[in-house]
Formats: sequence, C-alpha cells, structure tokens
Amino acid sequence: MLKHCLMSEVILTIAIPTYNRARLLETCLTQLAREFGNNSAVEILVSNNASTDDTATIVRQYQASVFPKLHYIENEVNLGPDRNIAQCFREAKGKYVWIFSDDDILLPTYGASIFKLLTDAEWGLIHLKSIWFNQEEIPQPSPEVMQHKAYSISLDFLNQINYWVTFITGNIINKGSLTESHVTYEFLDTNLVQLGWVLPSIFIGLPNALVTTPVLACRANNTGGYKLFQTFATNFNIIMSKFVMNNIMPLDAQKIINNHLISGFFPGFITSNQAAFGQERVIATLYKEFNSYPTFWTKLLPTYIEGIIKSKLRFAKRSLKRVLGRQ
Repeated sequence: MLKHCLMSEVILTIAIPTYNRARLLETCLTQLAREFGNNSAVEILVSNNASTDDTATIVRQYQASVFPKLHYIENEVNLGPDRNIAQCFREAKGKYVWIFSDDDILLPTYGASIFKLLTDAEWGLIHLKSIWFNQEEIPQPSPEVMQHKAYSISLDFLNQINYWVTFITGNIINKGSLTESHVTYEFLDTNLVQLGWVLPSIFIGLPNALVTTPVLACRANNTGGYKLFQTFATNFNIIMSKFVMNNIMPLDAQKIINNHLISGFFPGFITSNQAAFGQERVIATLYKEFNSYPTFWTKLLPTYIEGIIKSKLRFAKRSLKRVLGRQ
C-alpha cells in the first residue's frame, strides 16, 4: 500500500502546481490560509515549475507567516505541466490528496466542511461542484450548508461526474488506500497524467462522494496550449483502454465517459469556434474513437456539419459586405 509512506498526522495535502502565475497563486493561497491556516492536519504543497516571476517570493511570505510547514518544491527547469502535476501527487504526504490549480479558488466557509467529510468516513474519491467565471471579480455566492451524496456503486458515481474526472481541482483522492499497482505515472505528455490515480481511486472498493454544493470558483478559458480533440478523444481513450485491459476499471466505465463526451463535451467546442481547431483533424479524430457509438452519428456528426455550414455562411456574408462596400 502507498499508505506506508504517508505521514499519519497529515489527513489532507493540498498540492498546487504553478508556473508564472504569481498573482493568481497569491489569491489561491490567501483563501486557503483563511480556511486551513490553523489546521495542522492539512499540508500545503507548492511545486514551482521554474517560474520567472515572483512566485518564489510569494510562497516564502506564506511560509514565514501562515504555513510554516508549507512544502515548497522549486524545479530548476520547467518539467512541463504533466510532470509537475505528477510530482505534486508523488510528494504529497497526506492520506487524501487534492491537486489544486493555482487559478482556482476555494469558496469561503467550506474548508472545515470538506475536512469533516474526509474524516467522517472512508472515501475512494470525492468530487466537488464548481461555479465558473470569466470576469476578474471572484464570485461570492451566499454560503450554504455543504451537501453531499454517497455512492456505493462506482458506475453510478461515474455516470454523475463522467468526463469531469479530468478536472484536477474537482477531485480529492484517497492516496492512502491506493496500492502501488493502482497508481501509474506513465501518462506523461498526454495532458491527462492525473488519470493515472484519479480513475483507479473510483474502483478500489470504497464508496465515492459527490459534493453537490458549489464549493469552488474556477476561471473559465484559462488553460490552453494543447490539442483539445487529441487530448480528450485520443489520449483519454488510450488511458481508459489501458485501465480496462489491466482490470483496473470495467469497459462499461469507458462507455459511460465516452457517451458523455459525445453528447455533452465535444458539441460545445465544435460550435463555439471552428477556427480555433484549425491544426487538428477534428472529424477524423472523433470518427476514429467514437464511430461505434450511435450518438456519434445522431448528435456529434450533425453538430459538426451544422457548425461548418454556419462558419461558411458567416464567411460568405462578410465577403459580400466587403464587395458591396467597394461599390
């Protein structure tokens, strides 16, 4: 078991991979300090991926004031996002590990409720509900009593969270109950390295929990630099197929996630901006992974064709206006 290497007094590690986002990291740490600053059973870990801004200065300020035991890792060279995330999980000392993106915010008052949930029962994975925002001002919804629902059947739980297994801040993992055969770091450079421990944690025989109250505020459209369709169609399925082949998760789990990707994830990206995916062979990638699913033909392909037609019509309309404007 991995638990032999864990410090028993650390219940939760909140591990933050960061690179050149000092101001966002400061905001993130400020709220974590309000929620967990006096809790000695919570470890804060920051893995600085060779930032060139004042990230190191900000972390040391928090070490000197709020988190004297803050575990700080400063990479000499940039390892890339996947290796930095994997380092966070590997170095975490807590029974539970919460990889926390530096641009996400824990909403006020929920820290104690989340910690209580971790100590009241034994969970495989806890998924947290989020609210998303685009503006600079962080939303401040009125605090509610945090609600959660327990799932004893893993597939029922997966049907609720489906492709959100990829959202690092949204998932708290019971590292202490994972065996070394469960956890793998082999999915580097897929942009989904976290699935090497997230997916196995759902199927280790423990109940899973879905927190239904929004407890996180997350910035929308604040990531990028990767091929979306290759990542969430090709790479995602390579990872899931590997786990199915190794009997870590059942084939039905892969089918559940793929059906949600087809019906709920890809259509929004296809219709939002066709030009943004000019470097990807979108329909070829989707066909290769999903042509055996009826919803590919009834939902995804018609949505793609409709998006192409609308894009061509918009181009024709602009061209016509330019021609008429010269007359």
